[in-house]
Amino acid sequence: MGQKRPPNIHGKMVQILVKRGNILIFPEASWNISSALPVKKLWWGLLEIAKSTGANIVPVAIHMVGEEYCVIIGEKFEHEKFSSKSEQIGTLRDEMATLMWELIDMSSPIKRKQINDCYWLAHIQSNMNRASWLVITEEEGYAYRPKDEISLGEVHADLHGIEYKSMAADYEQHKRIERLIDGWTKPVRF
Repeated sequence: MGQKRPPNIHGKMVQILVKRGNILIFPEASWNISSALPVKKLWWGLLEIAKSTGANIVPVAIHMVGEEYCVIIGEKFEHEKFSSKSEQIGTLRDEMATLMWELIDMSSPIKRKQINDCYWLAHIQSNMNRASWLVITEEEGYAYRPKDEISLGEVHADLHGIEYKSMAADYEQHKRIERLIDGWTKPVRF
């Protein structure tokens, strides 16, 4: 007897939307543990589902402050106004990032100008303490990355024979790699 086939999640979402139901999709696909972007790269599947069903896309940002969740809801995203998927997903990500910054500025005891790596690291560690199931290396693996894309930090770590680690996984190692990037003045040929 063969392995049981997983359910067709895409098909089920399409069925719900065709019947005028609502679905909440988390297009980042994981917790955002990056200090560089308020919203990570997004999965493109939500555009395909919206296009095939005529469903609306409404961006939402969620931010945890202490034990409370703060939410802000954006305007309907007019994805059909853009000619390419890349333009659609990039614009949606920008709109979500704007919502996220608005939320942080409205709800946090700290303002955007005051946020630095130390603040972000403390925020991530606080979330990890509340979510005992959270494993940073797993969360990093869930993040969407286009095929064959590597970060500047990963390049520098490899050039210097250092194991690349994110800020959340190993703060000191991450800062060491960042210092290497800051000191990089000569181009490297590949």
